[in-house]
Amino acid sequence: MFLPFCVKAIGTIGIMTVQMITKKVVRVLAWILQFVNGCRKQRTGPGKGKRLQCREIILAEKRIIRHVQKEAFAGLQNERITTLDPFLDEEGIIRLKTRITERADVGDFGIPAVLPSLHPIVERLVLSTHVKLCLVEVQGLLRLLREKFWILKGLKSIRGVLS
Repeated sequence: MFLPFCVKAIGTIGIMTVQMITKKVVRVLAWILQFVNGCRKQRTGPGKGKRLQCREIILAEKRIIRHVQKEAFAGLQNERITTLDPFLDEEGIIRLKTRITERADVGDFGIPAVLPSLHPIVERLVLSTHVKLCLVEVQGLLRLLREKFWILKGLKSIRGVLS
C-alpha cells in the first residue's frame, strides 16, 4: 500500500504543520478509497464522489490503524499485548477490554485500539493532538488519547515525542 511512502515523504517539519499532515494523510487515503470504490461499481445519485462523507473519513482512519497494527504486532498472540486482554473487533482492529466495556454508551472509550509506542503514525498522532489541544501537558495528552487509543508505554512514548 502507499502508506509507508506517505510517512517517509512527510519527514520532519515544523510542529504547526503536523496537524495538517495527519489530517491530510487521512483525507488523501479517504479520497483514494472513494476513487477505488467508485471504479469498482457504478455511481448512482447526484453528487457522488464530489465530497468526502464522514463515514469515508472514519473508514480511512480505521484502515490506517489496521495498517499500523499489522506492521507492529503479529496478531493477538504478540507478547507485548497478551497481558492486556486484547480482542479483534468486527473490523479487524485489535482492541482492549477495559472495566467499562460492558456499558452500552461508551463507544471507543470502553474499547480503545492498541497502538505501538514507536511508529511514525503514532508520533504524528501525538504531535497533532498536542497542537490541536493548545500544547496540553503530557498527562492531559495521554488521558485524551486514551479515549480512543491505547498506546503501549504511553507516558514514555509521549514524553519521547514531545522532547
